Amino acid sequence: MKALVVGPAHFTRPAGAAAVSENFPEWQGQFFWVRALRRLGFETRIFRFTDSALTWPGRRLLAGRVGSCADVLGVNVDYNLRNARLRQAAEAFEPDVVFLTGGSNIVKAATMRAIRARGAKVALINGTSPKYFATRAERGLCREVDLIAVNDPAHANEWKSIFGARRALAIPVSGIDPEYHRPYQLTPAERREYSCDVAFVGSLPVGRNRYLKVYYEDRLDLLRKLAQSGVDLGLWSDSEALCTQDPILRPHYRGKARGEKLMKILCACKIALNHHGPTMPGGGNMRTFEIPACGALQFVDHCLEEWFADGVEAVKYHAVSDLLPKMRRLLEQEEERRAIAERGRIRCLKEHTYDERLTKILRSIGAI
Repeated sequence: MKALVVGPAHFTRPAGAAAVSENFPEWQGQFFWVRALRRLGFETRIFRFTDSALTWPGRRLLAGRVGSCADVLGVNVDYNLRNARLRQAAEAFEPDVVFLTGGSNIVKAATMRAIRARGAKVALINGTSPKYFATRAERGLCREVDLIAVNDPAHANEWKSIFGARRALAIPVSGIDPEYHRPYQLTPAERREYSCDVAFVGSLPVGRNRYLKVYYEDRLDLLRKLAQSGVDLGLWSDSEALCTQDPILRPHYRGKARGEKLMKILCACKIALNHHGPTMPGGGNMRTFEIPACGALQFVDHCLEEWFADGVEAVKYHAVSDLLPKMRRLLEQEEERRAIAERGRIRCLKEHTYDERLTKILRSIGAI
C-alpha cells in the first residue's frame, strides 16, 4: 500500500523546485503521520506544498511587473505550478491514499478531483475551526475528499452544516509518538533553564487577523491573570514581540520552543497549562496529548471525558476562579499530582498514539 502526505513545512527556509525531503519538520503533526504510516507498513512519500515551484530567477520575476499583472488577473503562477507538480507526483507514485493538510489556499479542488479520479482515497486533515479559519480553497476542497478528519466534534459539525462536506469525523487527529513524546532525562543545565511550577507553551494573538484574536485573546487574558496571581509561571511562545512588550508577561517569558525543546519543558514543569479558548469547545489540540505523554500534569479548559477523565488523568477548569485553587492545591500535593500525571501518560500510550489515529482514518475511508 502507498500513502502520499501533502502538507507545509513551517519555520524552515523556503526551498526551491529541486528540494527533496523524506519528512516534514519534527515539530509538525505531519512528521508523526509519516512515521506512523511507515510503521503501519505503508510506502510513504511526502509533498511539501510550501516549496516554491520556481527557481530564484522565476520568483524574482514574479516579484516585479509580471507578478503584478498576474495578481490583477487573479492568477498565482507559483501556486498553479505547485498544483501541477502535485498531480505529476501522484501520477508517478500512484498512492492508494492521500493525506492532505488543511489550512492552506495552495492546493486546489481540481487537483484533488484529478487525484481521486485515479483511484486514490483522500482525507483532509484539519485541526482548527472551519467557521473561523477555513480558507477559500478548503471550502471547495471539502466536497472533493472522502473524509475530513478533525479534532473537535464541533468542527466536524461545522464542516457539514456550514460548508456542505460529505463526511467529517472527530478522530481526533492530534496524538503522540511514544518514541518522541515521552519523559526525557534532563541535564542539570536544562532543568535550571526549563523548571517552573506552571508552564505554558503555545501561540498568542499577533497581527490584525480578527479570527486569530477570537482564538487567542481568551488565552492571553488567562495568562495575564495567572502571572498577576504570583504563580511561578514559565511562558514560551513564538509571539516574542507581544510577550516582551507586555509588562505583565515580560518577566515570565523564556523564548520560543518547538521540537525536542518543547518536550523537555513539559518534562521539567510540574503543571502544564492547555487553554483552547472558545473556538475549540471540545478540545483536542496537539498539547492535549503531548503534555501527559511527557509526564506533566495537564490543566485543560476543554477536553472530552472519553479522552481523559477529569481529576483522574487530567484536571479541567472553567475560569481563573476555579483554576487557581485547584492549581495551588496540587502544587502542594506532590503525590496526588504525580499520580494523575502518570495515569494520563498511561492513557496516552494505550489510546492516543498516531498509529491509532491513522488506523482510524484509513478504516473510515476504506483504505484498509
